[in-house]
Amino acid sequence: MKYFKTDGIRGIFKRDDLSIDLILRVGSSMKIFKEKRVLLAYDTRYSSNIIKELLKYSIRLSGCDVIDLGMGSTPYLMFCSLKYKLPAIMITASHNDFTYNGLKIIYKGKKINEAYQERIEMQIDNEPIRGPKIGKYYTKILKNKYIAYLNKFKCDNRIKVCFDLANGSMCFLEDYLKKRFCNSIIIANEPNGTNINQECGSLYPDKLRKATLDNECEIGFSFDGDGDRIIVCDKFGKIYNGDMLLAFVALAYKREAKLKGNNVICTKIANPGIMNYLKKKGINVKAVDVGDYNITKEINDIGGIGGEKSGHLLIEPKLCYSDAIVSALIILRLYQKHGFKIMDNIVPYYEKSENAYDIKNPIAVEKRLSDIVKNGIVIIRKSGTENLYRILLMSKVEKEIVEASKALKEIIE
Repeated sequence: MKYFKTDGIRGIFKRDDLSIDLILRVGSSMKIFKEKRVLLAYDTRYSSNIIKELLKYSIRLSGCDVIDLGMGSTPYLMFCSLKYKLPAIMITASHNDFTYNGLKIIYKGKKINEAYQERIEMQIDNEPIRGPKIGKYYTKILKNKYIAYLNKFKCDNRIKVCFDLANGSMCFLEDYLKKRFCNSIIIANEPNGTNINQECGSLYPDKLRKATLDNECEIGFSFDGDGDRIIVCDKFGKIYNGDMLLAFVALAYKREAKLKGNNVICTKIANPGIMNYLKKKGINVKAVDVGDYNITKEINDIGGIGGEKSGHLLIEPKLCYSDAIVSALIILRLYQKHGFKIMDNIVPYYEKSENAYDIKNPIAVEKRLSDIVKNGIVIIRKSGTENLYRILLMSKVEKEIVEASKALKEIIE
């Protein structure tokens, strides 16, 4: 794809990968869905409101009406898109820092497939669509409908919970969380346009750990900038990433005879120790390429639940996307019923991840590291959202990870 990456169109605002011209052309291309209205929502980055104005302008010139849902999470927008069967654009760069932004394009509650991506890219490269008349602009808040949906997920609300909102779009649910969980502690809830994901949120679990322990919370949840990733901390300070949370839900669902098809869909970078344990417990495990879109596709084909190490979880059968607050509510119920002790016998591989902006020969680097990591795997892949390489080391033997990390540091430097 020329413009689309792993999760929509993303880049540093006002540069070539997310230029003003490109944003205007994306807005115009929404006409390909042949719907009269387009939904918009956005996160807390300083550039999100600017991009919204650009999209509002170009979508209306194409002849479509724009319905502005305001600041909110990606799952909130997907809920509204599904409810009203409309195309939608989420203005966000998810877990990236504030200099990035992006466009997640949704149709009828699903991230668009490659066929739609190709059509949009063709339209981007052609003359912008101009309708016979200018579309209208509306603001509409559907937050209460979304909250009513969230309230269907029952758990004991008296529990003391810590929430890290990443100074991002999950801040739109702050009042709801305070009301539903009256004993809650909420951190990273003061967005200023530049502090989204800044040493907080799902990429920085230490902040959640400290707040959970300092406030003697039973459990803590950390979200990313647009609210589709979740990381958990227990009352002892142990952090659970997406692989562990997927295993927890799978084991709990299996106990409750709710694991559809007895299937778990993970990605090819999932921790082998965790997934092998699920196999030993009689659960079918299938690995797909990185990206929650690939997980969704596989779930649609064979059933089950799925998730990524990063915290994208698809564990609610009625959803075809990752909703972090829904995942939190499901995990809370399962935790209150089963406890995390059902994972006591899981022995994950030791892990270490690094980012590198310049690797001249990834194949050679992977081979050198693999010679050290003899009891595990080494994965080097190009990021689908940033201009860098992601290096993942996993092994049964901790010493191998330590040695491989030292070797990698020498290579990068």
